[in-house]
Parts: sequence; structure tokens; C-alpha cells
Amino acid sequence: MTWEMVDLEDGYRQVRVEVPWEEIAPDYDDLVAAYGRRPLKGFRPGKAPLSLIKNYVGAQVLAEVTGELMQESLLRAVEEHDVRALGAPKLEPQAHQPGEPLRFSATFEVHERPREIDLAGLKTVRRVPRIEDAAVEEQLERLRELHARTEPIDPPRPARRGDLVRIDYELRFDDRPQDEPLRREGLELEVGAGYVLDEIGAALDGMTVGEQKTVAVAFPADHRVATLAGRTGKAQVKVVDLALRRLPALDDEFARDVGEADLTALRAKVRAELEAEARRLAERDIENDLLDQVVERAKPSLPTRWLEERFQERLAAFQRTFGGGRELEPDDQATLRREVERQVRRTVVVSWLARQKNLQATPEQVERRMQQIAEAVGKPLAAVKADFAKKGGDLLELELTEENVLAALKAEATIEEQVAETPANAPKHKGVEEAEKTAKAEKAAKAEKPARTEKAAKAERTEPAEKTAKAEKTPKKS
Repeated sequence: MTWEMVDLEDGYRQVRVEVPWEEIAPDYDDLVAAYGRRPLKGFRPGKAPLSLIKNYVGAQVLAEVTGELMQESLLRAVEEHDVRALGAPKLEPQAHQPGEPLRFSATFEVHERPREIDLAGLKTVRRVPRIEDAAVEEQLERLRELHARTEPIDPPRPARRGDLVRIDYELRFDDRPQDEPLRREGLELEVGAGYVLDEIGAALDGMTVGEQKTVAVAFPADHRVATLAGRTGKAQVKVVDLALRRLPALDDEFARDVGEADLTALRAKVRAELEAEARRLAERDIENDLLDQVVERAKPSLPTRWLEERFQERLAAFQRTFGGGRELEPDDQATLRREVERQVRRTVVVSWLARQKNLQATPEQVERRMQQIAEAVGKPLAAVKADFAKKGGDLLELELTEENVLAALKAEATIEEQVAETPANAPKHKGVEEAEKTAKAEKAAKAEKPARTEKAAKAERTEPAEKTAKAEKTPKKS
């Protein structure tokens, strides 16, 4: 048996194999003889002429023997040449008759062989924002809003921006007015906060309790619920109740209500948490920058078919979560494709560096991290290990390996320190995050959930698109 391994373009390798008939004949003859020992009409068992048996089952026997030989020879070729195949190979056998050598080829899509990457001269800038007083005050305002109380409006007056209003409505679509309308009763929202379609939000401003209005509405063409996108209709809106939203005073009493000794301590804690989060984000930014630099140096090639499969997996997951059955626009698909390619290249380069620098996570690291997770979530270590085993045993090992690689890159690089202004998307104080979660949970618990009511609720909300899931099992830093 001889074989030749050929590198093709675009991430493919092909093995070309030739097996002389002399290596096939013994297995072929043995299997023909085994068929000959079976009963054959007109002959006693084992007495049929060999030529007749070959006429009956020769082609079947040859297919069985050569099929096994193809698998064996492929396995030997792959092991000898250390082929890192992605998926099953494409087999291309040539026509073959008894007495002739077996010739075939198998084409593999493969990962590129790991290469050494030069890390000399890496440079980046660590930009840690200066937390301005305004950012602290913004967080305190968010806390106040999340701890607001509601009070009756006395004497009664029309609704205005910032009031809490409870409404009933029903919506009929212009293209199918005969259909049962979408209905919602007892929907609570803040006037002017943008929780409903703009037309309904504008109509609520100035309405009084008991008042009804008919409002023409139009759903945007890119609405996240595909069945509503681009449709128009008439909404019958009635104000059921109206309340005043009263913010707590920003004082020591409020600070104690949210768990701090006084307002000075609350301000200090908010600032400390903002600074810690800003440092974390700055660290993530330099890690991403350094890894992008290394990817640009390494320029790993990506197998086309395998990369397309990763993209299709991510696209399907995105559309299941956010698409509402609607196809993603071509521009959005192009953006998603670029992100998938970027993440896959980063994953490949991390694996190369881990091998080059011997940075694979150790069993001790994995054990320590699992112990930390168990303590953080209050679960037994055995339960945490079982959870990771269900998700995929190597997930944590891959994550820790990436952390090792990122730490090594930072150690190799020259990092300049800069102080930047507080970013517009400043991180939230933990108290704000916890209060928001509580508020959402309470709102969800109060919500009514008949089928058509849920559809109406979804139609009215606008939710920001989120980044898609990861192309690889390794949790990536964005």
C-alpha cells in the first residue's frame, strides 16, 4: 500500500492511496470461500464452483473488502501525517475490478498546522476612565428612580411625562379588520418613557382617567416581531388609572434604605464600584487589542466549509432568539459573519499560543476555579463539577487556557497608562443592577399572560439587539 498526502488550497488536504491487488486478494478469496460454504440452489454446501460464486457475489465481496481497506488505509495515512481533519472526508474511489490495484483519494478539510508566532514589540494603551462626579450622581439618580414610590394624584389632573398610567387597549389591523383584535388590560407604564409605540405614548400625554382615544399606529418595517413588521392599525386606548411617581430624597435616610451608613458612604461606594468596573473594562480592552494584534501577525487561514457551518449555527441561534421568524437583513448577516470569523481566528491563535508557550490550563487550575465558583454560588463542589460535565467537560479548561494566554501577552507587551474621561456608557453601580432586576421580576409577576395579550405586549416593547452567541466553546471576551 502506498499513499501520498497533498496540500490543496483553502484549507484542504488530500490523501491519494493505491493498494496492490496482492494485498487485496487474500481477503477477497477468503470472503468468496465463506460465501461458497453457504447453501446455493442446485449445489451441496461448499460444492459450488468458485467461478460461479464469483459471478453471484463477486461485486458484493469486492465492495466489502475494499471498503474496509479504504478505512484502514485512511486511518494509517491520517495518523502518519498528523492530519487534524474537520468532519468526515470526501471519498473519491476509482473504478476497480478484481485483479486490479485499488486507487482512491480522500479530501479533508483541516485546521492549519500550528505555527510559531512572534510576540516581540507588542504595544497597547490601558485607558482607565477618570470617574467624574457627574457619573456618580447619575448612578445615584438611577437608584432614586428605581426606589420611587407611587401616590394618588390629588386633585385629579391630566397625565403628563413621568406619571405612571394604567391602560386598557385593543388593536385592530388595517389589513385584516375582521380578525379578533389584540387586547391588553391593566398595562402599567410610565408616560414618555418609550415603552409603547410612539403614537400611543404621544396620545397618553394629556389624557385623564376614564378617557378613551382611537390612535392610528404603524409598526416599523424592521420590527422585531415579524408578524407585526410594517403593519398599520387602529388602537382603542383607555386610561384606567393615573398615579404620581415620587422619587425619594437623596439624603442619609435614603442611603440607609439601600444599605449604607449615610449619603457620604453611599457616594464613596458608588464611586469605588464604578472605578473597579472601569478598570475591569479597561483590562478587557487591552486584552482584546493585544489578541487582535497577534491574530493580525499570525493570519491563520480558516477552512471555508467549516467556517460557513459556524456562521450558520450562529445565525440560526440569533434568529431563534431575536428574529421572531424574520430573516436577518443582508447587512446584519455580513456583520455577524465578520464577528464569527474574528472570534474563530482568535480561538485558533489562542490554541497556537497555548501550545507554543505551554500555557494549557492545569488540573490544579481547573480545581481551584471550580472551588471558587462553588463558594460564590453556594453549591457543593461536586454539584459544580457535575454542571460543567453536563455542559462539556473541557469548557472551563478552555476558558482558563485563554486567561493564561492573555496574561502572557500582557507580560510580553509594553503597556502605556492613560487616564480617560468617563465613557458615556459608564458601568452601573451594583445597587442599580440589583434594583433593576427586582423591578423587572415584580413587573413580570404582575403581568397577565393570555395568549393574545402576550402578543400585544411583545408588539409594543422595543428591546435592544444583543450580541450573538459565541462561535466556539471557549467563552470569549468581547
